[in-house]
Amino acid sequence: MQLVGTASVLAALSSLTACQDAYRVSVENRCDRAIEVDINDGLYSVAAGETIDWTELEVSKTASVRSVAEHVRVLYLWVRSSGSDESPAPIVMKLSQMQRSGKKLLAVVVGDLCPTS
Repeated sequence: MQLVGTASVLAALSSLTACQDAYRVSVENRCDRAIEVDINDGLYSVAAGETIDWTELEVSKTASVRSVAEHVRVLYLWVRSSGSDESPAPIVMKLSQMQRSGKKLLAVVVGDLCPTS
């Protein structure tokens, strides 16, 4: 009987963890060229072997990139020209700088945020 109770508690905890509130983060490309982006709630350590998960975005397109925990207040945005092998420095974005609709966040890449080469 104790084994069944323990299993039930573990199942309930797993269910609660999986249902934590999260934002779905999308990125919109308003640059004059195709770009590659990633956005995350933590910094990557390329030196430690971590890789950036690039998503290609054509001009005027939007893509859903990832989910982040609701408690996050800062996101890191990486942007480079499509096809580039550059590893640019991240752009720090506060959630207040992003467009929000319910549980969705939108980062817009425009102007000074666009890659120059």
